[in-house]
Amino acid sequence: MDRRTFLLAGVGALAATGLGGLYASLDSLVPTVSYAPPLKMALGPPDDFAGPGMRDFQVGARKISVIMGDNGLYALVRNCTHMGCIPAFNEEDGLFHCPCHGSIFKRTGDVVRGPAPEPLFRAALTVNARGLVEVNGAVLENDERIRDKAPFVLKI
Repeated sequence: MDRRTFLLAGVGALAATGLGGLYASLDSLVPTVSYAPPLKMALGPPDDFAGPGMRDFQVGARKISVIMGDNGLYALVRNCTHMGCIPAFNEEDGLFHCPCHGSIFKRTGDVVRGPAPEPLFRAALTVNARGLVEVNGAVLENDERIRDKAPFVLKI
């Protein structure tokens, strides 16, 4: 290696080190605090969910309905999989109707009529250390092979 190539390699290494240090210094000026509402929330004791019916909760930016189904308790995330609107539950026909583009979903989250391309998501449910049902809105699933198993269905 000749002298010129050696000096250029050294200057390049020093420049890369300096730029890396500058990036780390500037990155430390930006706080890493999240002001978003938590996606994990204790909902109540399991006895509150034992009967039929549905209870609605706001978990972070998600509207979640906790429903007792045939297999157990599940948490349905009520954001339409088409455009994210919030479907309303119609007591008369027992279906969720999306107000934006007309998608219709069963109580289980399955699509009855589109344009929604896939079922509503389910959030993970567990019983925490204090014995309360807890929903985790960060762990979601809508694959029918997985969503009917733990942690997306809670046996109580």
